[in-house]
Amino acid sequence: QAGHYAAPLATEAQQLMQRLITKIRAYSEPALAILRRDGEEDTADARYSRAIAQYRRGDLQAAKTLMDQLTADYPVDAFYHEFQGDILLSMADANAAANAYEAALALRPESPQILVNLGRALIATNDRSRLPRAIEAISAAKDGEPKWAFVRRQLAIAYGRSGDIAAADLTLAEEAILLDDEQQAVRMAKRVLARDDLASDIRNRANDILF
Repeated sequence: QAGHYAAPLATEAQQLMQRLITKIRAYSEPALAILRRDGEEDTADARYSRAIAQYRRGDLQAAKTLMDQLTADYPVDAFYHEFQGDILLSMADANAAANAYEAALALRPESPQILVNLGRALIATNDRSRLPRAIEAISAAKDGEPKWAFVRRQLAIAYGRSGDIAAADLTLAEEAILLDDEQQAVRMAKRVLARDDLASDIRNRANDILF
């Protein structure tokens, strides 16, 4: 309509569009059909597609092998590092997953999806010294996606693990608001206000929720 419909897309835009198509097909079509169709191809997209299919089938080692190859061949591709982190987290290798998400984040520092998954991986390490970084990452994800309730739940877990129960309860109240659960929001805000050792910003936010 603007008169530029015949102009070719930039190469990077074409590649991102093809990646989107590849990813949607790999997650939505039967995994075995994906493996049969792309089994003989050695392109990056075909390997990525097979890795997703293997991941969906539960063959995490096969998926990891493919993503190890792709991240080695394309070290500046944030999406490959991100999916490698997903696989490693599913394999219960939280430390390696956190490293993969950090690599992805270095390439796409504003991605809420990568930030929240980094936080989840850091929590899963069960290393209290890594909780401040988890809280920092998930808080940044919350800022990027303020209406995503899942992020609030993960942030509450991180606060709870770190011992900041008031912040955890307040975050659960905020999650309840996003889920339209007014009773839970009020319940959690009152639980926050029942504490004696509240910081003023926590108290004010809890009062705001009740108001």
